[in-house]
Amino acid sequence: SSVVYMKAALFFYKLRHEIGDESFFAALRYYYQDRQFQIAMAQDLLDIFEATSGRSLQEFYQQELFTK
Repeated sequence: SSVVYMKAALFFYKLRHEIGDESFFAALRYYYQDRQFQIAMAQDLLDIFEATSGRSLQEFYQQELFTK
């Protein structure tokens, strides 16, 4: 359903705002290069956003992904 895609887009928009453009795009580049030709796992991507930003994003993830 389109609601799922809209929620994902909104999550990434908010995450980009939370960690900044530099960390956000660095994480995407790293994820692409490191996981190329492998099965994509959501938790791996979330972990890379944390590593790239240098901070814990668990509270943000909990609020944006697991509630509402």
